[in-house]
Formats: sequence, C-alpha cells, structure tokens
Amino acid sequence: MKNLNRDDFHTFRGSFVKIILGTDMAKHKTYVDKLNEIITLKYIDEENGNNNNIIDTTTKITKYKSQQLLLESCVHTADLSV
Repeated sequence: MKNLNRDDFHTFRGSFVKIILGTDMAKHKTYVDKLNEIITLKYIDEENGNNNNIIDTTTKITKYKSQQLLLESCVHTADLSV
C-alpha cells in the first residue's frame, strides 16, 4: 500500500469502501437486477461457453464499473452465506 501513488491509493480506497458498503442488504435487489440484466443482455450461458463477456471492456470506465459490480456482488454473496 505504501508503494501506491496518491491517485491509485484513492481509487483502491474508494473501491474497498464500496465493496464493504455493498454488503448492506438494502442493495440486494439492486445487485440481483444488475447481474440478471448483464446475463440477459449479453446472452451469458456457461453451458454454451459464452461466459467471457461479464466484464464490459468497451472503455476503461465501463471495465472499472463492471469489475467493481462483480467484486461488490461477490463479497455481498459471501456475506449472505455467513
């Protein structure tokens, strides 16, 4: 962490805070809806091998937002199982 420059540190910290706040059950329906939308719009189907399009790599911003959503969703899911 001490080797991160100021901008990278703020980006990391912001992402980490959002991930922790994402464990709030008030956001559960939002995560489910967003993930279902991604799966539906991108025709993601593991059985047919079409599971590589979850991260939107159109721009750096969409890539960051897609990754952030998945990180938040994963931690939220893990929190549910506790």
